[in-house]
Amino acid sequence: GGESVGCSGCHTEDPRQPGRTRAGKTIEPLAPALTPTRFSDGAKTEKWFSRNCGDVLGRPCTAMEKGDFVTWLIGIK
Repeated sequence: GGESVGCSGCHTEDPRQPGRTRAGKTIEPLAPALTPTRFSDGAKTEKWFSRNCGDVLGRPCTAMEKGDFVTWLIGIK
């Protein structure tokens, strides 16, 4: 709809907190410390990176961007 979309729009500014989809569905916290299964399914992880990178960046994320993002999230306790 031409709106600017960012990660925190659904996931909140604090990755330790649950978020909410645009449809109102609860999203578990992004931080693996609170959601240990967050990156346990490679196909699911790729699906969500594909969808969310397209929405947020308007393009696919690079492997480096994905790795940096996951590394940052793993460091959040």
